[in-house]
Amino acid sequence: APTKTGYTFAGWSSPVPATMPAENMTLVAQWTVNQYTITWNIDGVTTTTQVPYGTVPTYTGDTPARAGTAQYTYTFDKWTPDLVAVTEAATYTAEFTAAVNQYTITFDSVGGSSVLAITQDYGTTITPPANPTWAGHHFIGWSPTIPGIMPAENMTLTAVWKVKVDVPSAVAGLVYNGSLQTGVLGGMGYILTGNTGTNAGDYTVTAALLAGYIWSDGTTEDKTIDWNIAKKEITVTPDALSKVYGGTDPAFTYTLSESVSVTGALSREAGEDVGSYAITLGSLIPESGNYKLALPEPDVMFTIISGHVFLVLDFDSAAY
Repeated sequence: APTKTGYTFAGWSSPVPATMPAENMTLVAQWTVNQYTITWNIDGVTTTTQVPYGTVPTYTGDTPARAGTAQYTYTFDKWTPDLVAVTEAATYTAEFTAAVNQYTITFDSVGGSSVLAITQDYGTTITPPANPTWAGHHFIGWSPTIPGIMPAENMTLTAVWKVKVDVPSAVAGLVYNGSLQTGVLGGMGYILTGNTGTNAGDYTVTAALLAGYIWSDGTTEDKTIDWNIAKKEITVTPDALSKVYGGTDPAFTYTLSESVSVTGALSREAGEDVGSYAITLGSLIPESGNYKLALPEPDVMFTIISGHVFLVLDFDSAAY
């Protein structure tokens, strides 16, 4: 039987006679084209088709596709090896081009200054933007936090803020009056303990922040503020007394500007010569620690006068 590359001999166009006929004859060989198996490999999944010898195979399915990853998106490029006319069974593998995926991080400043979104390739290092600003607020950070590298998804980060509040200050000029007084006034964003008192003396307030607030100095720990209720001043006005030189001092009497309980006695400057001596508080003190005593100005003087008797004669008026 004759042979032909790519074909299988199928016989002659007319049967070959068993004996020579009485005429010339031409017999034409009949051929059947060979079919070859072409395998298509798409990302590990194979399909086959039968293609006749000498024909360039054509893939008739959907455009080859490869599942993307977090990092890449794949697009069909070509078959490898290149498609050629069939001479034997062959396998063609789909080749893909890879494009790096990009993702975007968007920033919601929630009232603060705007921050530009970041768009870049997956897996690349992220440089954090400058912090937003907002008058009267302190920026805490982003929620969730900014990742170190670009993740495999778009993200929206929300700014976390705390409201700035000033540390409260003590009320000045408080003086004992017998009533409950407030030494540090309350305000927004914090609570106070120890900010009221009645008696004269020194007090300390503790100011603790409420959730969502921060001190204007950027700290968050409790603050302490000292405040004071001053003693009420009671004026002791001594009576202006005197004695004769060589005599005994009288009891020093006085008037109080307000009725309070006191103990002790007034005194005076030392000296027994004729003259004036300032009266002092001596041992006189209030019984209550809520008061203090003070003398008026100028000093009230205690006087020592001479004990001599002088005879004054008026000769002008004498009768003759």
